[in-house]
Amino acid sequence: MARNSGFPWALFEALSNARGVTGDEGPVRKILKDFLKPHVDSMEVDAMGSILVQKKGKTAGARILLGAHMDEVGFMVMKIEKSGLFRVAKVGGLDDRMLAGKRVRVGPGAAPGVLGAKAPHLLKAEDKAKIVKLEDMTVDVGASTEAEARKIASPGDTATFESTFESWGPSLVRGKAFDDRVGCAILAALVAGPSPVDFVAVFTTQEEIGLRGARVAAQKFEPDVAVALEGTGAADTPSKRSEALGAFPRLGDGPVLTRRDSSTITDREIFALFEEAAGKAGIRWQEKRPGIGGTDAGEFHRARSGARSISLSVPCRYIHSPAALAARSDIEAALELARAALSPLGRVKRPAGPRLEKS
Repeated sequence: MARNSGFPWALFEALSNARGVTGDEGPVRKILKDFLKPHVDSMEVDAMGSILVQKKGKTAGARILLGAHMDEVGFMVMKIEKSGLFRVAKVGGLDDRMLAGKRVRVGPGAAPGVLGAKAPHLLKAEDKAKIVKLEDMTVDVGASTEAEARKIASPGDTATFESTFESWGPSLVRGKAFDDRVGCAILAALVAGPSPVDFVAVFTTQEEIGLRGARVAAQKFEPDVAVALEGTGAADTPSKRSEALGAFPRLGDGPVLTRRDSSTITDREIFALFEEAAGKAGIRWQEKRPGIGGTDAGEFHRARSGARSISLSVPCRYIHSPAALAARSDIEAALELARAALSPLGRVKRPAGPRLEKS
């Protein structure tokens, strides 16, 4: 059941449909800048292409940074064959098992293409059981010569999955790039609405290849506390590993708080703050388990003298694919929890460093 949180569904749809592979986030940046402009006190784009905005609230308190990344996984054109086929490389974490046969959009003009692999009946017996690697695939855009293909894209241009945002059943939505356009939409909603405290919002670049935009943005602002708003992989599809680990999160069970992952160990006080805020607001939430993957919080918490950080996420099935699924109720509850945590975050104090004894 939706919570009527004021989540900007039309913005989320536009962001999901937009093409913005890591390092080529321009179309996403434009959508966000147009949406944010009437609601911010200042806005700039840094050298990495991240958007940084100042949001004034009713009071000033701790230096709060809220972040979400604009980039999505995808492909980069590396070579054009004489036959007109493109050779591409992965940008970000993509699984070879689900790539063959997928439709893509290539180059500045978003030309339609398909990731093609050798037909099964042409394979040797020993190769039929092997996973086809991207290096053995080509992107076919219908060009018959290298010259024709070069009119569509050049080496260095990007390609995205072809996918259109849509409702999926009575309670879910489907689309590409939910990691992390759902976080961008949540953050944009926080900027657009009234806030009890001042904060900085950063829409970062190049998260999928090493949290690069987050590092630069956090170094500039030097926050006391930072929150990464994310889309994270759900673990509610049948598997022996999920059952053995009691893995979470699950669609429909609420937003996700991360205690630890490969990039961050969450500050205990900040985790407790979110837990308490959820309880007071009556928001059901779940903990990410096991602690795999990483978010921009991995760089936020290491900025200059350090920031107390956490990741707040929306669970998504089939993440990093053209058909991610998320529950409307989880998305709206994530926005509500982020909003409920703002006042407590404003009261967070930076821990005092150890005193040096005089010799």
